[in-house]
Order: sequence, then structure tokens, then C-alpha cells
Amino acid sequence: MLGEIPDLAPEGQNHLLSTTGGVRTIQYNDDIVAYEIHGPSTDVLKLAFVPREVSINGKTIPPNTPTWTYHPKTHLCVIHQAQGKVRISRGERTP
Repeated sequence: MLGEIPDLAPEGQNHLLSTTGGVRTIQYNDDIVAYEIHGPSTDVLKLAFVPREVSINGKTIPPNTPTWTYHPKTHLCVIHQAQGKVRISRGERTP
């Protein structure tokens, strides 16, 4: 449900709202969201920070590409075709 109505997710917290794959593990902290996804997926996360870097299986992916985008007004990060270990590192905190 949070994936359909992301405004319901609390501000100032990190949340995986939806995924089309199976999540094996997920870890949230102030500076990093890290998770492992089974199978190619599209993931929607609401973040408490502006992402500085996204890596998939240790490979850094440039921002605002077909692989991942961040929407500052909604604090949503969308990652396409993730499979394996995903790591989102913090840049600045969102207001």
C-alpha cells in the first residue's frame, strides 16, 4: 500500500515502499540503505536523505540515468533492474 500512496510513509525515515522482486535482506541506518534483491526488479524507496551514490553489486551507477532517479520534492528514489546487492549512500539530509 505504501508503494501506491508514498505520502503515507513517515518523513525523515528510510522506507522501501515497493519492489517487483523478492527482498532477501534490508538494512536501514542514517547514512546508508542496503538491501539484497532476488531477481530483476523495480524498487521505490522513500529516503530521509538525498542519495550521493547508488551501487548495485559494488558497481557505482551514475545518478539520473535509466537505472536510478531521485525526486527531491517527494524524496522518492526509483531503481530499475536492480538484482543482487543494492547500496544507497547518503548525501545531504532532506529538510
